[in-house]
Amino acid sequence: MSIVNFDGVGFVYKFWCNVFLRIETILPFSILRKFVFKKTDAFADKWVVFHTLFSLSTLITVHYFDIGLWGNIILGYAAIRVLEIVIYQINVLLFHPYKALIIEKRKAYILKNPYRSVVLLGHNFIEVIFWFTSLTEFVEPNGNRLLYNIMDNTIRIFTFNYEKVSNNDSGLQLLFFVEVICWMVLTIISLAKFIGELPHVHLSLETKKKKRYK
Repeated sequence: MSIVNFDGVGFVYKFWCNVFLRIETILPFSILRKFVFKKTDAFADKWVVFHTLFSLSTLITVHYFDIGLWGNIILGYAAIRVLEIVIYQINVLLFHPYKALIIEKRKAYILKNPYRSVVLLGHNFIEVIFWFTSLTEFVEPNGNRLLYNIMDNTIRIFTFNYEKVSNNDSGLQLLFFVEVICWMVLTIISLAKFIGELPHVHLSLETKKKKRYK
């Protein structure tokens, strides 16, 4: 068990903690878990698996069919879902321990299982690729094979390259830029979480020891 001390986090950390935790509360996962699936222990796992399959099915639909105005709905939901992934992973790494130990006054902050976290984060990576590939095909269909588009999109975000677009298409370039930024954030989170820069599988709050005077 690791010991953590939040005494010197400062007002900047507290400010962003408040911002990110508030954003999390208005996202679909938090709302459903709080009001609909309160007693479902495996809800988080089912939510991740569902969206992995849903993002893949959306990509197939966008590639092979003309979805018309439905594309705008997909565009909006994909943006919300990617935001949800990024916000939640940032909170798990940086702000959930503070919320549990300081705000909610719990005795310890414990992740269910580190191996589970690795697998779920892997699902998030795959889902982000599918969502952004779907958005790219909706914004600018190119007629290439579906597998080629997935590979091209994956290579672009792994190499942090968003320049593969004409200068006139500012909308698509903005989409690529957001995609690269989201992937970069998730990559930093995964490195920090699983290489050991900020380990917190099991945390408890450090208590101040009273000084003894003779």
